[in-house]
Amino acid sequence: IKYPYEFSPKIRKIARSYTNIKVLNGIVNGIFIPIIFVYALLISGAAISIRDFSSFFPLYAFVFLSLMALIQFPLRFYSGYILEHKYGLSNQKVRGWLKDYAKGLFLTYLFSIPVITGLYYLLPLQLWWLYAGIAYFFLIVFMNHIFPILIFPFFYKIEPYRDVRMKQKLVKMAEKFGKHIGNVFVAKESEKSRKANAMFAGIGSTKRIVLFDTLLSSFTKDEVETVIGHELGHYVNKDTIRYIIIDAVRIFPVLLIIDYVLRNSIGKFGITAMNDIASLPLLLLVYYAIDLLFSPALNTYSRHRERAADMFGLEVCKKPKAQISTEKRLADLGLVDDSPHPLVEFLLFTHPAPAKRIKMVQDWKK
Repeated sequence: IKYPYEFSPKIRKIARSYTNIKVLNGIVNGIFIPIIFVYALLISGAAISIRDFSSFFPLYAFVFLSLMALIQFPLRFYSGYILEHKYGLSNQKVRGWLKDYAKGLFLTYLFSIPVITGLYYLLPLQLWWLYAGIAYFFLIVFMNHIFPILIFPFFYKIEPYRDVRMKQKLVKMAEKFGKHIGNVFVAKESEKSRKANAMFAGIGSTKRIVLFDTLLSSFTKDEVETVIGHELGHYVNKDTIRYIIIDAVRIFPVLLIIDYVLRNSIGKFGITAMNDIASLPLLLLVYYAIDLLFSPALNTYSRHRERAADMFGLEVCKKPKAQISTEKRLADLGLVDDSPHPLVEFLLFTHPAPAKRIKMVQDWKK
């Protein structure tokens, strides 16, 4: 493995093109299409027609989610399969991609239908937003707890990390901060793509660090150590808990605004009561709008936490040469634009641009 790794000028040009297409697709399919869809259902009267056909809360939710999935599918297939193959990033056959897509859709139904149903049973209550906010807090705690042991393995083959020497080093690094890492796993990303990654996930007894096998096979030992140092930074800094608290606090003003809009919309758009399931498109329209307003601030905070994890890895591993090499190799391997437009980064990126992460390491060396 070439070390230290340097950017490939050819790959940098391709990465900019790839990133721009992915960003555009994310904006169109992740923002514009859902907003246009729920708005069209609302003003066209289609939401009323669906309610008359399926007024039972779970059935309405199923029909609504199915229609949403149907209109988003073409761009999801293009972005997740066609584009990934065009740029040589994917190892999946069509059947494998469709299988993963079906799994994701199944989980959407499994969790979203009960949430929508429960919400509409709460809506007639005077303080429904308070009860819903409390329920939401417990839901995100539960989801974070089960994610690494049930949801992630639903998509990936997982096995224990077998590098005893590196794991011992990781354990010692964690023990310096009064933490214990017993769960380090490897995910078979190579069956899906050539992208490399790692993550810290879970809370309580499910806390673990997961390394992709593509990271272990394509990076040097020192580079892998810097990645582990970064993930350990998330663990020591309790970033998962931070995000849970922020998300739980954020939901209350969102629900209060939704409460105001729904109460003032009774008698409009064919909505007859607070718990009229035909109001679901309006509810989601308000939620999407508020979420858009919150996103830049949340993404800014996320980049701040990522920088803190980078700095933690630097202070603990003290391998700036390897960390810079890692950032460059990750960017080239995943076709990540190292210097996106500042406005695009501010609005959409949850991680600092690679060029900024590299500069931080260079400044640390000085």
